[in-house]
Amino acid sequence: MTGARLILLLTTAAALGQLTTSLYLPSFPEIRDDLATSLSAVQASLAVFFAGFAIGQILVGPMADWIGRKRVLVAGALAVMLGSVVAGAAPSIEWLIVGRLIQALGAAATQVASRAIARDLFEGAALGRIMATLAMAFAVVPGVAPMIGGLVDTAFGWRAVFVVPALVAIALMLGQRSLAESMKTAAPVTSIVAYFGRYGAVLRDREFLRFVGIGAGLFASLAAFLAGTPAVMIERVGVSPAEYGLYPALTIPGFIVGGIIVRRFSGRVSDLTFARRAAPLLICGVGLMLALPLAGYVARWTIVVPMAVFVAGLGLAFPSTAAGAMRLFPERAGAAAAMMGFLQMTAGALASMLVGLLPLDATIGFAAVMLTATTGAVILVFLPSSTPDQVVSKSQSG
Repeated sequence: MTGARLILLLTTAAALGQLTTSLYLPSFPEIRDDLATSLSAVQASLAVFFAGFAIGQILVGPMADWIGRKRVLVAGALAVMLGSVVAGAAPSIEWLIVGRLIQALGAAATQVASRAIARDLFEGAALGRIMATLAMAFAVVPGVAPMIGGLVDTAFGWRAVFVVPALVAIALMLGQRSLAESMKTAAPVTSIVAYFGRYGAVLRDREFLRFVGIGAGLFASLAAFLAGTPAVMIERVGVSPAEYGLYPALTIPGFIVGGIIVRRFSGRVSDLTFARRAAPLLICGVGLMLALPLAGYVARWTIVVPMAVFVAGLGLAFPSTAAGAMRLFPERAGAAAAMMGFLQMTAGALASMLVGLLPLDATIGFAAVMLTATTGAVILVFLPSSTPDQVVSKSQSG
């Protein structure tokens, strides 16, 4: 499998987690009422998803280097399908959380497999371009998914929303049949210590941790936005679930522009330089997100406009830092992809939990978490490097 079909398969596998993350966001109030629970309990289902997504990647990372990327991809798609059925049929909030956890473990496997396959098949500037493509899907899907989820919810109810990721998982299983195993050399494991020991070299690399730390801070900001805005938009501003789903999609052009810039200049500009150029947009976006409600402005535009500015910076920083991290470990692509995903999802889980726990007004809590996480990421961007910034030449484009 090559060309457009390969890219479509990898982007679908990479974005499946984001689809299952945000598809049901417009249904939060309806789920709360139907299952006779609290909004914080429904928000906890999102936090559990992020936690499962994080832990799942740690569990399957070395497995992708051992049994192959393709088997991990198929197993993950199966788990997403099963979790979607459990969540959609949930008679209580506890069963919904169980279904979300199964979904998360499956989505973790498909994401690890997609990044490892990309690292196997692409080098140099070509790797930067494919990672930019995967990252565009990673951010575009959370913008489109609430719109789809809101429309499905309005037409058929919140339970039907979980049919969508099940269908995508089935399509992924069908699409991968013509994909050849990309792993060149298996890394058999003889013990639990050896299995998880593959993370040692990854965790000892300061530049890897720096790249991943930047991505984790930015993803935490995105998670806080996803956890906090449904209640604000639907219950404070007064939009319908279907209308709420439209607004995240308005931020997509900013991310696409950023991703196109990364694809266009990958090989000419270092990974950290992209992130440094993005910093003013990131800080400006989250600063406005907090400053406007503090000044008494709460409306559609006070959420959509700042988020569009933030996402434009995200489109530059997120794919470039992911590519920078993956370049460092071609022989441990599964472990590197898993650790990157684990740290990002852990940050997302913590951020989404904080949104529900902070004793702040709903319009301010999520924005405060966004500002804190983004500031941490920007600090990492501008810390002195232990090695000079590397610009990958076009001759290494693979």
